[in-house]
Amino acid sequence: LKMDTNRDIITMLSIVRGADEYTYSHSVNVGILAMIFGRWAGLDYKGIKQLLYAGMLHDIGKAKIPDEILNKKGSLTEEEYNIMKMHSLYGYEITKSCKLISEKVRRAVLLHHERNDGSGYPFGFRKDKIPFMARVLAIVDTYDAMTSDRVYRGHRPPFDVFRLFEEDLQSYDILLTRMFMTNMAQYY
Repeated sequence: LKMDTNRDIITMLSIVRGADEYTYSHSVNVGILAMIFGRWAGLDYKGIKQLLYAGMLHDIGKAKIPDEILNKKGSLTEEEYNIMKMHSLYGYEITKSCKLISEKVRRAVLLHHERNDGSGYPFGFRKDKIPFMARVLAIVDTYDAMTSDRVYRGHRPPFDVFRLFEEDLQSYDILLTRMFMTNMAQYY
């Protein structure tokens, strides 16, 4: 898939990289996983490209989160966690400045932490209010975060993460999660 060399996308990724190297790497990984997921789902070129953009930009709002919260080694306090949860709203606002980014992509950035059972944020939406792209991002974002080393814990093996998805069927879209696990398992 050829990427547009649009200056706005490059600028936004630079904002993420300037804020935090892990978030930058994670954003690129999530973009690639989302793009591959789009191919598995049989999306057309435009749909795949939108998933790629949504994945790359899903955490851009973390550029507005203070470093002492973003990279805290221990558990976040309730107040710190509430500040961290603002990143999806910040990301939606930041992406409004880019004419290339569609409203579908912006909504995926905004809603990528919503969960089917209503336990997510920022609005506590249930599955019927969560768009397809945000449901895909919820899966690939969680997968990449859990299989990566973080400042507060080490990575988990992929099949351990698959087991966690299977144990938490109410949070993620079951059909999309099954598609992801089936296709990812073939890589291992």
